[in-house]
Amino acid sequence: MIRSERNPAGDPSGPTHERVFRALRTRIMHGEIIPGQAMTIRGIALEFNVSMTPAREAVRRLTAEGALSMSKTGR
Repeated sequence: MIRSERNPAGDPSGPTHERVFRALRTRIMHGEIIPGQAMTIRGIALEFNVSMTPAREAVRRLTAEGALSMSKTGR
């Protein structure tokens, strides 16, 4: 089966970045990701089995919402 960035593993929930965004946002809201916890885009991509582009887009959206902040090192 061929997987696309838009719909990995047949996930009907929309674009990949949206799925990653929602999952990370839920974890933040439930306190599973604590303030100041270091995360990398590469680590997020590996965790969700996606490329860095949807991981980066999810982080960008969460940063715009104020749910995450980026350091100078990108963590």
